[in-house]
Amino acid sequence: MAYKMVKGTLTYWRVNIARAGVKVDRLFHSAKEANRFQAETVEAIKNGTYLDPATKHALIPDLRQCLADYLEEVLKFAKDTLTFNITKKNYEHKLLRTIPDTRITLPDMQAYNNYIFTDNESDIERYVIFGNIRVDTVDKYILERFFEALKEQGLAEGSRYTLMSYVKAMFKGINERYYYLRENNIIIQNPFLGFNRKELPKHSKARGVIASDEVINYAINFYKTK
Repeated sequence: MAYKMVKGTLTYWRVNIARAGVKVDRLFHSAKEANRFQAETVEAIKNGTYLDPATKHALIPDLRQCLADYLEEVLKFAKDTLTFNITKKNYEHKLLRTIPDTRITLPDMQAYNNYIFTDNESDIERYVIFGNIRVDTVDKYILERFFEALKEQGLAEGSRYTLMSYVKAMFKGINERYYYLRENNIIIQNPFLGFNRKELPKHSKARGVIASDEVINYAINFYKTK
């Protein structure tokens, strides 16, 4: 079991494993995440399927790549819809730019080494780029900082919910999307499992949507051909 550590006003759970020549030392912000990581790591070492960090780093994509791959999958299902061009533009803006380019702060630098970044754009003393975080190191703490960053940008709760829902959907099917990870016994944990509903941004109340002239004309011409 992970053991509890208190440093000033901050509380951590530490996982320290030394077994079969493998040494792992990591801090977590929740006992649930720490104990899950420890159990999975010990099991992998026991079964001979544990991969050293360097090997995993070469296999596992960052959030930016995962969001781009998720976009490609979404557009396959949207290509036959009436408003495909609008849908495509909306998804591209959010999944290729808004979400991955978000700068988040990590005020708790004690656990900074838990996260792996795929390039050096981040300035760890001020911010990190959300999309540059390797996907297997994303946890509840990182997502909480992401939600805070969206709020600091002035986005309404409904808009924050939309962006959050895209990231959540991307994580939901991630292990099926990357078959080569499964072949190497790598399972990406869904960090949203650490939240309850009250902790996540809320969906905005339903509101009327006014279609543009372009959409209306497109619809009229579409149904004329039927």
